[in-house]
Amino acid sequence: MPSLLTLELYTLGLPAQQRELLLDYLYEAQGLVPGGVSADGRFELKLNLQEYDLARAPLLRANDRMFEQLSLQALKALVPNKRRT
Repeated sequence: MPSLLTLELYTLGLPAQQRELLLDYLYEAQGLVPGGVSADGRFELKLNLQEYDLARAPLLRANDRMFEQLSLQALKALVPNKRRT
């Protein structure tokens, strides 16, 4: 069984449109909702409301690795769309 990848999206101060774009993709790709785990048990999604440097936004922690200025393309590479794989 694959190990669980915990995705922690920092949302404080992130523009709503940008936040929703990333969250919509995670839902479409893996059925992920904040606080949930994908059906296959590979991904978990958490939202983080901690303050951070907005110049680094969007910010995503995947287990122990931090992704700064995360683009939708980078998120797609990290979390493949199960409907297209």
